[in-house]
Amino acid sequence: MENKKHTLENSIINKTIDFNNDSLSFHNKKAKTSFEDIIKTRILWTRQFQSNSVNALEVGKIFLKKKSEMAIVIGVDSTLKIIQNRDSLDDIPVTTSSGTILCIKLFPIMPTSSENNVNDIVIGDENGEVSLISNNQVFLKHNFGSSITNIEITKDMINNVEIIASDFSGIIHSFNNYNVNWKTRILDNNNSPTNLPTINPIKCILPVVIKDRFNIETSYLIISNDTLKLYFYQLGYKKFEIEVPSPINTICTGSISNKEEKEILIGCKNGNIYTIIDYKLYPLIESNEYINKIKTISIPSISKEQDIIICSGQFNGLKFFLNKNLIYTFNTSDWIYDFSFYYTTPNIIRLVTVSVEGELQVSEIILTEN
Repeated sequence: MENKKHTLENSIINKTIDFNNDSLSFHNKKAKTSFEDIIKTRILWTRQFQSNSVNALEVGKIFLKKKSEMAIVIGVDSTLKIIQNRDSLDDIPVTTSSGTILCIKLFPIMPTSSENNVNDIVIGDENGEVSLISNNQVFLKHNFGSSITNIEITKDMINNVEIIASDFSGIIHSFNNYNVNWKTRILDNNNSPTNLPTINPIKCILPVVIKDRFNIETSYLIISNDTLKLYFYQLGYKKFEIEVPSPINTICTGSISNKEEKEILIGCKNGNIYTIIDYKLYPLIESNEYINKIKTISIPSISKEQDIIICSGQFNGLKFFLNKNLIYTFNTSDWIYDFSFYYTTPNIIRLVTVSVEGELQVSEIILTEN
């Protein structure tokens, strides 16, 4: 029997902002506009899976039924599920893995996918296997022997696709459709010759392009593990590292200081979010609650200069921050394990969340101009 949670209801705003702060004002500064006047939400549908069975979530355009459509892609134990709508009979299960799927990444890798502007699917599992799936068929498998913790996909300087996978043994692997490019192990020697190097599982990886000290755009792979360091690598070689106050749980980029440049944002176990500007670490948000994921999104009706930071963690819902301030909370009945979003129209954001207890929820954020 459906309960209230399955109806299309507006969620509750539980905090608003003082709009006398110029950085949070809208174009008409005289109008005292509340964020609850701008943001409305409604739940479209939910689906329940077993608790802790959904370990990975991605949303994007993939090839379905002879045409490309937006789909939800999740890993449920060792099965990849492609979800098109609320009806489970329309799901496309793809059994590709012998072990539990731990991470998923969408990217146009195969030539036909790039030509049609649709994504292929790359998954990593607990047995160290990475698989490339295109049009529901497995085209490539690599086994690296240790549980895959992250997958990222990028393009090199000559536009070749590079798949990067990290594993539980502290190794980063770079490869493409045909070859392994390089691999490297992240070691921590604690800067002491008497200590043996420590191997730590890789927690986060993210390819970034930022300006170096000479104002030249430079590509790095940034890496974190359970140490108090953020590593910057190029082609398998460490260039430098930055010390952080707490182990890093999540990394993303966003336009926080200004719209012209992307900054690196890190969410740490101490519950705080930091930004890296000119290779220096600055505190940004003190949430004092455990954070497991942070992502950024541009919402021009709220701010044309800064991205909104959305984070999940050991609290019910998603928290939206602008300029260090909590502006909105999207309430849920449980902790959010992962989330994704995309615009369906300029004023509607489709929001997909997976809870720790295995509930998949699809909602809409409806934005109004003021």
